[in-house]
Amino acid sequence: MATQDNSLDYKLLYEMAPCGYILLDQNRRITSLNDTFAEWTGLNKSELEGRPIDEMANPHTASFLKKQYFPLLDSLGSIQKIFVDLTVNDIKLECLIHGRMIRQEDEDRPHQYILTLQNHTESNASKNDLQKEHDKIQEYYDRCKSMVSDYEKALFHEALGVNTKVKQLEYNIDVLHEKALILHEGRHIFHALRNISYSATRTMGDLSDYFHLDPHPTFSKVNLNEISRKIVEDFKKNPNYSDATFRLGRMPLVTGCKKQLQLLLFHLIHNSLTFRSNAVPVIHIKAEPMGEAVKICVIDNGRGIEKKHQKKIFDFLVRIASDNIEGSGIGLAICRRVMEIHSGKIQVDSKYGNGSNFYFTLKRA
Repeated sequence: MATQDNSLDYKLLYEMAPCGYILLDQNRRITSLNDTFAEWTGLNKSELEGRPIDEMANPHTASFLKKQYFPLLDSLGSIQKIFVDLTVNDIKLECLIHGRMIRQEDEDRPHQYILTLQNHTESNASKNDLQKEHDKIQEYYDRCKSMVSDYEKALFHEALGVNTKVKQLEYNIDVLHEKALILHEGRHIFHALRNISYSATRTMGDLSDYFHLDPHPTFSKVNLNEISRKIVEDFKKNPNYSDATFRLGRMPLVTGCKKQLQLLLFHLIHNSLTFRSNAVPVIHIKAEPMGEAVKICVIDNGRGIEKKHQKKIFDFLVRIASDNIEGSGIGLAICRRVMEIHSGKIQVDSKYGNGSNFYFTLKRA
C-alpha cells in the first residue's frame, strides 16, 4: 500500500511540477508530457502527443534543434540551459530547456529524449512592462528638462528674455531718478518700482540656481574657510550690508560639491541679513566636530522665526510675511535641496525676536 501511495505522490509531483516535462521519441515527437506544459499551451495532452517539437519552433529554431541541438545531445547525453522560443496554439513560450537523452537497455529499442522546460515568458513580459514604464518616465523626464530649458530661455534670453526687460526697466527708472524727472510726490512710486524690479531679478536668478542643482554632482575636498571668507567679502562690499559684523570660526575640509556648498552658505548668510532685527546684524559661522562629520552653524541676531513657521520656511516659494521685507521664497529651498543631494538635512533653532541658528552636517574630507 505504501508503494502505491508513493507512486501516486511521484505522479502528482510530475504532473503539477512548476516546470514542464516532455518525453520525445527518436524522431523528436512528443510521446508524453505533464499537465504543466499542457496548461502553458492551452491544449489537452492528446492534442500535443505525437506532434514533433520542431513544428513548435520557428524555422531558424527548428533548424537549430534538428541539426545542432539533438545531434549534440546524442553525443553528450545531456545539455543544460538552452533558451528556445516555442509557439503552440498561437501562444509564444520563452523557455529555458534542460535536455537529456535516455538510452534503452535493449539496444534494439530506440532511444528517447526528456526535456525539462522553465517558462520565462511571464518574467520576460514583466521585464518588457518595466522597460515600457522606464521609457515613459524617461520621456517625461526629457520633456520636463526641455520645458525647464525653454523656461530659462524665456527668462534669460539676451534680447527677448524677461530678465533683460526687467533690467531695462531698472535702467530707465534710475535714469529718471538721476535726471530728477520724478517729483517728490512720486518718489515713493519710484522706490516701489525699483524694489519690484530688483526683487524680480533676484527671483529669476534663484529659480535658475534651483532648477540647475545637479542631483548627482562630483564630490571633492571643499575648503569652507575659503568659501565663507569670499562670500563675506562680497557682502561687505554691498552698501546695504556694510554695517554687519561677521565672525568666522575655523572649519575643516569637507567632502561635497563646492558650487552647491557656496550656494548653501550664500543663501543662509543672505537670509540672516535680509531678516535682520533693529540691531546691527551680527552673523557667526562656526563648525562643531561630530566624529567623522562636522556640524556647520550659521547664527544670527535677527528677528527669529516663530515655531509654527520653522518647518515650512524650507519649502519652495514660501516666504513668511514680515513688514514688507522682500525675499524670493527660494533661497532656503535651495539650501534644503543642496543638503538632500549631500544626503543630509538642514534645520533651524530659533525663537521669535531672539535670532536664529541654521545648522547642517557634512562629512569630513
